[in-house]
Amino acid sequence: RYTGRAQRTALSTAVEMVMPIVPPRLLVDEVEAVSEVSRSSGLLGDFLEAGGAADAETERRMRARGWRTSGHHIGFRVLGRGRLDPFELLQVVNAHLATIPLDSRATTRGGGVTGWVSFTDAPTPHQVSRVAQDLLELHQAALASFRVATGVGSVQQGPLGLTVTLGEARDAARLASDRERAGWFVHVDRLGLGQLLLAGTTG
Repeated sequence: RYTGRAQRTALSTAVEMVMPIVPPRLLVDEVEAVSEVSRSSGLLGDFLEAGGAADAETERRMRARGWRTSGHHIGFRVLGRGRLDPFELLQVVNAHLATIPLDSRATTRGGGVTGWVSFTDAPTPHQVSRVAQDLLELHQAALASFRVATGVGSVQQGPLGLTVTLGEARDAARLASDRERAGWFVHVDRLGLGQLLLAGTTG
């Protein structure tokens, strides 16, 4: 639930009493931001658990966030190679996604960040290559502050396809975590099926 006016006022008062050197409004805003990310992460979990066949309520919540499942999608996963704060990682990821002129979404999931890029029509090979390059640059930006590995899925269509490409990205990120020579970055389009299946049976 969204934090109400009375709750925000009470939280501001408590923060002001306990931490007078920190502007209460900033802390309240941070609490609200973390709560919002928690809701989006839970929503993604509900969608993935449904295997692309979400119920009406989940679909309504996704539409409310502007998360469309129609069209074509390329999933990605930025996974911590060790402990990190997923919320801080998400801030870096979102800052980079904001520079890419595409329909993209991301939220925290487990020890990292999961996201996707969407197209209304099937992307051309050049567009897919451009997205892969954009996500490589996102990965490199994250590496400047975090120990991460990044996996990128293939182009998939519709709600079921979105779950497939996100699953591929998850498995590719697991492979990338052991591939220093690859810069801890793996795109499934450059993998053999055997390698991807191996990732799906480990870790």
